[in-house]
Amino acid sequence: MRKMRKAWSRNDKQKSRKLCTQKPFYKLDHIVRERYPTFVNALRDLDDPLTLCFLFSKLPAIHRTPLATIEMCRRLTIEFMHYVIEANALRKVFISIKGYYYQVEIMGQLITWIAPHPFAPRNDTHIDFKIMKIFAEFYITLLGFVNFRLYHSLNIHVFCYSYVIIIII
Repeated sequence: MRKMRKAWSRNDKQKSRKLCTQKPFYKLDHIVRERYPTFVNALRDLDDPLTLCFLFSKLPAIHRTPLATIEMCRRLTIEFMHYVIEANALRKVFISIKGYYYQVEIMGQLITWIAPHPFAPRNDTHIDFKIMKIFAEFYITLLGFVNFRLYHSLNIHVFCYSYVIIIII
């Protein structure tokens, strides 16, 4: 990062572009596979990922929450809800002040999560979004794997064109 700023301040555009393209890139796939050796283990621990992804999907796009994360959370939650509809897995719904509590049964596992109300939550300055973004990255990867396995179990295919998600049964 320091080298890139230095090249940019010297107005060396070629070097700054080269350094920008060589930024390190990390993947979380191997961590998900290590933490959840079986699919049932991943389903058991799906409460927190769904709650955080539903929360991020309702957040407004501000400088503390990247737009790509918000859009990916929105896409994954919509895909998960489509699976719940197709599999008739919804068991209970409860409305409270915090939001909507959902409970589904997938492969014998009860999964309960909270989805906030449709209005945008207010932004508090004392919330540490750095930690939440790190967890959101991990949970996005986990929910992507879970959605993939669930969709293939029902033989459903998803095609995503920009903001339109087409689901073929």
